[in-house]
Amino acid sequence: MKKLFLFLICSQPVLAANMTCVHIGDSQSSKTPFSKRLQENFKNDDVNIFTYARPSSRASHWGNAQYSQKYAPTLTKGKFYFHPSKNNNDKEQVTLNDSDRTPWAQTAINHHNQKSEVDCVIFQLGDNVDSLKGTKSLLASFEALKNKPQKCYWVTPTWSEPERGYKHMNDQKKIEIRRTIEKALAGSNCKIISTTGHGDKVDYSFKDKLKKAGRYTTDGLHLNTKGGQMWADAAYEQITRDLYGKDTLKEALDLCTTTIDSVNSKMGVPHSCPVKK
Repeated sequence: MKKLFLFLICSQPVLAANMTCVHIGDSQSSKTPFSKRLQENFKNDDVNIFTYARPSSRASHWGNAQYSQKYAPTLTKGKFYFHPSKNNNDKEQVTLNDSDRTPWAQTAINHHNQKSEVDCVIFQLGDNVDSLKGTKSLLASFEALKNKPQKCYWVTPTWSEPERGYKHMNDQKKIEIRRTIEKALAGSNCKIISTTGHGDKVDYSFKDKLKKAGRYTTDGLHLNTKGGQMWADAAYEQITRDLYGKDTLKEALDLCTTTIDSVNSKMGVPHSCPVKK
């Protein structure tokens, strides 16, 4: 019985293999340290993750085709940014256009659902302030999908450095945005991924970590390499604890190697942990 139990613990990480996730964001995800690190983390778990990002975009741009057609031409740089999957094949991603009559989020998710079932969608939006109604429009667009991913996550804005620019984006504003998104998502299956707290509770612990690392933005709002990677790691940890149903694969493999094999060796049981890539 002991041998079987130990083997089952070590077998858990395979649950994440070949999952597919679609990541949608604004300038914070436009081939930035945040989005690149998030991609790397998921790829290391053998998860296909496709990123679609548009600088200056709001939730309403992604969830309402009429709104995006009207205001998309004014968005910064006027282009989309993509990240290929773990196979580094850009051709796997669909092209989004300002003239699309279907909401961008629906187009992206539906495209990948045709190839393999999309397991999760990750929204990183909010720094371009949207109304409660605008935020709800994206959630409604997601809920209207015929083949809706089982898991949905919304990464809310993290801390900024107002003294370096973007003075309107102070701590209180970040908290207000997060609360607006929480209200929009209330009662839905889409979970909040936050580094500023939840509800009325404000949590400054992540900001303290950023400050200890030194300057963490490039202009007061957009995170630099160190800040972006820290934010991605924090979001990844929260998402995967729910998505995989356990700890991240890396933690599971580490646990298997350091704990289970040491016990197995004492019992004379051969090495049974998966090999790290």
